Amino acid sequence: DDNGELTRSLRAARAEVGDDRRWLFRNAREKRLENGELVTRQHKEFTVDNLWSKNELPSITLEADSMTLSVLYNYALYLQGNNQPYAKFAHTYWQKLLLPVTVLAMVLLATPISANISAGRDRSFGFNLGIGAVVGIFFYLGAQIIYATGQILHLSIPLVALAPALIITLVALYLIKRMRW
Repeated sequence: DDNGELTRSLRAARAEVGDDRRWLFRNAREKRLENGELVTRQHKEFTVDNLWSKNELPSITLEADSMTLSVLYNYALYLQGNNQPYAKFAHTYWQKLLLPVTVLAMVLLATPISANISAGRDRSFGFNLGIGAVVGIFFYLGAQIIYATGQILHLSIPLVALAPALIITLVALYLIKRMRW
């Protein structure tokens, strides 16, 4: 319903998916909340329109992180079109889409950090690796904070997904500018 509460459930012995997103359930038991009471009905056949298509079925059991970009995009549009919560899937879509940009920003940041650390030859490889790990952990935590804040404030999903890479790029450019060549 409008409050997101379950008002109807359907269990069937068999379901057939049509090409038009219409599902035909056979030997179905429907439970529906009517006026505060749970009513159960048996149906030999029961149809439901506008459910998942045959192509979307493999993605239903997947977590958002394991879906491909095209499936994420289409599923987010489907949820949005049916007034369902879609932000989680849209955020994951944009994060995955912008992953190459984020990786490039991290590589750009690694340049001045590794150059400054390597300048002191008395430091070990393990220390340099530790610095890289700390930077990566802070980036991950910062990105999660930005994503959560963006969801709370209902900010533009693509902008929120791009923000961590932009911030890292600006920091990297600042550090590169400060480097002594």
